Amino acid sequence: MKKEKKVEVKQLLNTAIQEIDRIEKENKGLKRQVAKTGTDRETAARLSGENKALKEQLQKAGQYKDETGRIRASLAEAEKRAQKAENLKVMKDSLQQRLLELEEENHNLRSALEKIGSITQESGPVVPESKTEEKPAVPGY
Repeated sequence: MKKEKKVEVKQLLNTAIQEIDRIEKENKGLKRQVAKTGTDRETAARLSGENKALKEQLQKAGQYKDETGRIRASLAEAEKRAQKAENLKVMKDSLQQRLLELEEENHNLRSALEKIGSITQESGPVVPESKTEEKPAVPGY
């Protein structure tokens, strides 16, 4: 019986050693999982932070797009106004040129009238021939 007890003790010891090895291996696996979980948590936290930063960038990009749209609309309006101003300037220049031409024509017409007036005053009134009265040829007159 002693031998049987020794064998049982050895078997129990071997079983205990095997169980200890299995538990140690399981512990190592669990430690790796815990370490991996910690790394996963760090990664998740980092990704969450990056995600938040990207959302902020996206929001800023949307605001930038809106502002760019407003600026483009303002620029288009300013270009329309500038074109209208240029058209008005061309029209004004054209009207001023026409005014100068009319003033010169007016001056020339006044000069011509003055010449005609001075010629008329020097030579007396000019009466057209068809308007002169013909005197009858009366003897004794």
